[in-house]
Amino acid sequence: MKISLENNSENLSVTGLHFETTRTLNSNRKDGVTNHLKAKGVSDDASALNFIEYYRVDCKINAYRPVKRQPPSLLSLHLNKKYLERVLRRIKKLLQGYPTILELSPDTVHIYQPIEAPLLETVPILDWTCEMEPSNAFLKFAEDWLSRNRADRNHNPSFENCMLSIPGSLSSASVKDINVVQEWNGIRPKIDDRVFEDFRYYLIGLKVERERQKGYYIYLECCILLSRTYRCKA
Repeated sequence: MKISLENNSENLSVTGLHFETTRTLNSNRKDGVTNHLKAKGVSDDASALNFIEYYRVDCKINAYRPVKRQPPSLLSLHLNKKYLERVLRRIKKLLQGYPTILELSPDTVHIYQPIEAPLLETVPILDWTCEMEPSNAFLKFAEDWLSRNRADRNHNPSFENCMLSIPGSLSSASVKDINVVQEWNGIRPKIDDRVFEDFRYYLIGLKVERERQKGYYIYLECCILLSRTYRCKA
């Protein structure tokens, strides 16, 4: 079985008692090939298939390489199915996008929209945000922006954790196969200055909130120090 999403792929092969997993990131990186069944002493094909079935549950792969600075190339949204049509209309209106849609359960869908964007640290109107890692922050912004904050609050996509569910694997949420509702049309919408302007305001809001929290914590530290001082004097 060969599973491929974007430039990432997961290859699983069974030949008699031989089972090995090869993971490739961006078609130029291979991480360890291991023979799991031989190590476990599995002696028949039925056991081999059961072994694969076990690892088919919640099978996922990261959409990005494990590096801090890279252009955002895929947007991931997790949301309740009741918001799907509204979000798709917004993706069409704002990006002219036509994403892949996976159904994980009767109530849950994942949307994957490939895009074309530069390294955001090099965009002139965002050059002051380099310390905030704008390319990385764009993934969460895009999910909230496109869904109008209706996306799953527990989903926080980043380069380190932008996990994509694999069609045909088993979802533990519904104990059913993950189905493809809609396939990407192969066109990557370009992210332009209009989107970057909205993103800039988003980053300004984040910076203000961080400074506010920083000031609050400094205030708390001062209160603690003052309380300790009064105790010593007492």
